[in-house]
Amino acid sequence: MLSLLVVGCMIAGTLVGPLLWRVNPAHQVLDQISQGPNLGMSALLVDDFVPWAGRTVTVSPTRAATAAALPAPATIAAHGQPSTEAVRFSWAPVAGAPGYAVYRHELPPGGSFDLGLPLGEVQGAGTVSFEDRLGLEARRYFYSVVPLLDTEEGPAYITLEQEVRQAIAISEARYRGLVTEQDGDAPIGQEVRLVAHPLGTDYLGRDILARIIQGARTSLFIGITAPFLYVLFGLCYGGVSGYFGGRIDNAMMRFADFVIALPFLLFMILFKVAFGIGPGESGVMPMLIALILLGWPASARLVRGQVLQIREEAYIQAARLMGAGTGYLIFRHMLPNVMGRAAGGAHLPRCRARSSPKPSCHLSAWAWCRQPPRGDRCATTVSAPCSRTRTS
Repeated sequence: MLSLLVVGCMIAGTLVGPLLWRVNPAHQVLDQISQGPNLGMSALLVDDFVPWAGRTVTVSPTRAATAAALPAPATIAAHGQPSTEAVRFSWAPVAGAPGYAVYRHELPPGGSFDLGLPLGEVQGAGTVSFEDRLGLEARRYFYSVVPLLDTEEGPAYITLEQEVRQAIAISEARYRGLVTEQDGDAPIGQEVRLVAHPLGTDYLGRDILARIIQGARTSLFIGITAPFLYVLFGLCYGGVSGYFGGRIDNAMMRFADFVIALPFLLFMILFKVAFGIGPGESGVMPMLIALILLGWPASARLVRGQVLQIREEAYIQAARLMGAGTGYLIFRHMLPNVMGRAAGGAHLPRCRARSSPKPSCHLSAWAWCRQPPRGDRCATTVSAPCSRTRTS
């Protein structure tokens, strides 16, 4: 009873879920990658990304004798609002330093050997600014700038603490329907509510709940359609075989034994080639056909055994004496009495993939079944670098 209730809830969820949860399972929100469950966070509306020209100054071309003699920059300051779109900052030049190394840490640095993630190097004594767009999250970061002498870092550094806010570009907000075209430029600087993700997002920023609903529809389609069709065929096949008996029964059962001996995975490969299923394409239909063609013998043998017993019952003999034909006896009296037992045996795995009771599991792992939906667009900003655009 509990299993029936669970299956019923799954079917109801897959049918009603897309109507209640209209999030595109293929849509990538790359500024919310691997987020935990949330009911919608607020984000700051910002202008579309434009590369920052940075800050340059004129300095003396002198060089320090050693890196150890380089002092830390005297000052460091942020430029603009730090957000998940970009963090920009600049610092005072250091006399004798031809370059700088920039680091980012999630905790306060504990010394020159604990500065965090190296973001890059700034070459040129007069270039004293940096723009960070590497996987920013709404949290606190500590940026450290270390003077460089060629490739050697000095021991001194300066640190800037930045509280990064969640942000969304105006073009992306319009694409998601968070801002309408009639709003014009007025919303820049205000906060909007992002779409909720009750189960969080995956490593590409796709909504997990929407993907579960989409994947469950495929699993239930295969799990319900394939057993229904091969049990229906096995019911008719086994009924005819058991009723006639003799040579007909022997020939039909030997053919069923032959089908049982066929390797499921080999036929799955052949069907995939025959259907022209290429890399990254869905192999649901070949797998469905393979399950139907190779899964019916179990039901046929079960029904055949029941019919062999039922055909000797008194009510069958009485119906035959009253002039009932073969088709009437099989489909009116015998098969209805064995349907319950045949339906109970529908779960038996007869796909010859004996390492798994559910062939769709390992077939999906080998990319032969339902493929993940491809990303529909880069969900950062329209002018974001191509390196941030990924597809599933």
